[in-house]
Amino acid sequence: MRQMSYSLVRLGSYEEMKSRLSKDGPPSTLRLILAASLAGGLGGIAGNPADILLVRMTSDSVRPPEKRFGYRNAVTGLVSLIKEEGVQGLARGLGPNTVRAVLMNVRDIVTLSPCAISSPCYYQASQVAS
Repeated sequence: MRQMSYSLVRLGSYEEMKSRLSKDGPPSTLRLILAASLAGGLGGIAGNPADILLVRMTSDSVRPPEKRFGYRNAVTGLVSLIKEEGVQGLARGLGPNTVRAVLMNVRDIVTLSPCAISSPCYYQASQVAS
């Protein structure tokens, strides 16, 4: 659920912005960084509810039994979150999560965009990463 919401919005919006910026020639690096920042922020906002559920579900086993959320899956967790905390519960941690998403997306764009031009560079980067 997290990857579907976060990555889909982040990658889709960045590609759309990049396409619009490229109509009159190659966009400047600054414009691409700004597009990456905005796309990362949008992805962070879209993925925030899934991040809340991910943290709660993975940390449930270390909580005392009476304080566990007990979500069976992400869908029941989302329904429970809204029932118990209201729609505003979906925004818990939104600020830090959005800042993290912006920074991570800019890092990805700055480090991977030059490699996308040269496939051997991309191949070398993937070899180093693994």
